[in-house]
Amino acid sequence: MAGLREHTIDLTPLRVSRDFRLMWTGNTMSAVGSMLTRVAVPLQVYDLTHSSWKVGLTGLLTVGPVMVCSILGGALADVSDRRRTLLRGLLIGTVLSSLLALNAATTPHLWALYLLAVLVGANMAVVSPASRSAVPALLPPELYPAAQALQMLTFTGASVLAPAIAGFLVRSVGAQWTYGIDAVSFLLCFLSVSRMRPIPPNNEGDRFRPGLVLEGFRSLKGRHAVQGSFYADLIAMIFGMPIALFPAMAEARFGGHERLVGLLYAALPFGAMVATIFSGWTRRVTRHGRVIVLSVVAWGLAITLLGAINGIVLTLICLAVSGAADAVSGVSRSAMLQQATPPELQGRMQGVGMAVWVCGPYLGDFEAGGVAALTSLDTSIILGGVACVVGIVALGAALPAFSRFDTAALGVDGDAEPKRVEIVDADPKKIETVATTAP
Repeated sequence: MAGLREHTIDLTPLRVSRDFRLMWTGNTMSAVGSMLTRVAVPLQVYDLTHSSWKVGLTGLLTVGPVMVCSILGGALADVSDRRRTLLRGLLIGTVLSSLLALNAATTPHLWALYLLAVLVGANMAVVSPASRSAVPALLPPELYPAAQALQMLTFTGASVLAPAIAGFLVRSVGAQWTYGIDAVSFLLCFLSVSRMRPIPPNNEGDRFRPGLVLEGFRSLKGRHAVQGSFYADLIAMIFGMPIALFPAMAEARFGGHERLVGLLYAALPFGAMVATIFSGWTRRVTRHGRVIVLSVVAWGLAITLLGAINGIVLTLICLAVSGAADAVSGVSRSAMLQQATPPELQGRMQGVGMAVWVCGPYLGDFEAGGVAALTSLDTSIILGGVACVVGIVALGAALPAFSRFDTAALGVDGDAEPKRVEIVDADPKKIETVATTAP
């Protein structure tokens, strides 16, 4: 049993920090509800219009506001109580989900569905940097990877389970009940987060102003580790993300069976979920730059192989391996971002990071679809995988401060300074193994 615990996900953050436990529990409940809505909205748009183009328009309308609001939300997180920002966002989320339910229960209006979908995305974008940047205030640096793994488990688990549940709910009881469940999940999350202690800003006395955003972008200059974490994600998402090709792949390889399309979409988050469950080894990782480079190489190789093989089993294995590699990369990218960023910039860097995470998949869809139109389906996938490998290797060579990033060196010549984190409501016996200063 001891050997198994060594390899499975590290639960230490949940044991030693009451506030992190409350935030993670609340986020898990709301993540399931939010994923239900994320699936229900395009289903309802398609039921109203029977147009795939109008379904895609939902994402196109949302991406701009989400990018802008994530950057503004990051600046807000640096100068406001993060707990208060979370509570405010959860109440707004409850209202928006309730309005979606009301629109679905009466005579559904497409314009209202589009508007509410955009507002839901914008609200999430404002709240997310506050949630992510709260981790350094709740846990010591050596537990950041474990905290990210737990947060990723929430997202991947919801990504695997919610689509099937949402499809069943929308088709059996209606979209209004699906949105209603989301509204309840927001309320449950609100109750959990309301029990946390306040998380005051590091920039006490400062107020939200446009200059904060510019200061955040200027602070990226010279922070090669942080820049590299963003570039690495863009390389993987733009060149190695073939999601836009899944419908065509199912038709070309497997006869267009709808169930197989669903399996393709589920394979990536399933692989990520499995990797997250067995992420206990990441507690010993300090060289996060090397882990990111190797993970993105593995992602690119799996995608390259995906374009060269056939058969549903091998296809799903390649996608699952890609998802697992992305999960490992994500844990290290988040740990690097949190540890290489000073406390007063945590919110803004998380906001920029979220803009990157939102933009990358959309650019990846455009790249994959465009290359496939000019060449062929398999050629697009193979070229994307090869470009992914070449891109991350080139990035590692161009930014050695990124590829050689080692948390063991922080406080000596790294970007971040050692800091002390107070652990609240922890078991003294368990906290003995948890240092309170950065390495």
